[in-house]
Amino acid sequence: HVLTATGAGSAPAWEAAAAGGSFVLISNTTITDADSIDFSNVFDNTNDSYLFIGSMWKNEEDNEQIQIRFETGGDTWQDGSTYDTQQRYGTGGWGGTAINVTGGTQGCVGGLGNSGNDTGEFANFKLTIFQPYLAAYQYWHSDSVNKTFNGNTAWGYGGGSWNESTIVTGVQFFFNTNQIASGNLAFYRMKSS
Repeated sequence: HVLTATGAGSAPAWEAAAAGGSFVLISNTTITDADSIDFSNVFDNTNDSYLFIGSMWKNEEDNEQIQIRFETGGDTWQDGSTYDTQQRYGTGGWGGTAINVTGGTQGCVGGLGNSGNDTGEFANFKLTIFQPYLAAYQYWHSDSVNKTFNGNTAWGYGGGSWNESTIVTGVQFFFNTNQIASGNLAFYRMKSS
């Protein structure tokens, strides 16, 4: 319910929220020993934004980073030097280190460049992709928290762009050098009205 008012002189009232504007779960995937998690041909013009929530991701080796690539045409994963990422992250009581990648072959998620793989060391993140169905530059925002390879808690936030004016149909998640040993990935859609 939301608090509404009909104008001067009338009392506010609690009413049911208008339709639209909420996230709807599309899928929830459990990951085991995967090179990548591919969401192919999943974006269309009926939704405004898409949200991915990754929880308890464990990499096979220390010091890994979660990365993304976009798909176009329903079958082509884009790995040209057209991704720009701006992230901030911190760990061990200090913060403010920047990831500044221009012209990368993939996008970075949340500043997770130092994820550990020991007992209890996991990566968790949220990634929002905005209006991928537009034939324009594509933008994303992410935030994260994880345990680093030396056991410290780390956080990260930021975003990026894929600098091509092409409709995006999917997204691929992967660690920079090794497999995703385990984790969960929930996928949501959102229509603003």
